[in-house]
Amino acid sequence: MLPDFEHSNRPLTSKRCPYCYTHLRLNATHCIECRMKVGKIDKYGLAKKPISIKAYLASLLWLVLLGIYIWKVFIGRFMSDSG
Repeated sequence: MLPDFEHSNRPLTSKRCPYCYTHLRLNATHCIECRMKVGKIDKYGLAKKPISIKAYLASLLWLVLLGIYIWKVFIGRFMSDSG
């Protein structure tokens, strides 16, 4: 059974990497084992995964390009053939 961290009165002295679960200092910004970026600590002692704006923008760009491709290949061809 896991300990109940929500109702514990003792402060947390370290945080864990969300990728490899290595114990880190509370002010660490990168994991010493896997070199991944880590964020602030949550209520369970696990570091939060930071949000990557670049990844979201790249995903949005690929979705737009996929939509344009589908439009040109399937819908655009169908509309030009029927007219």
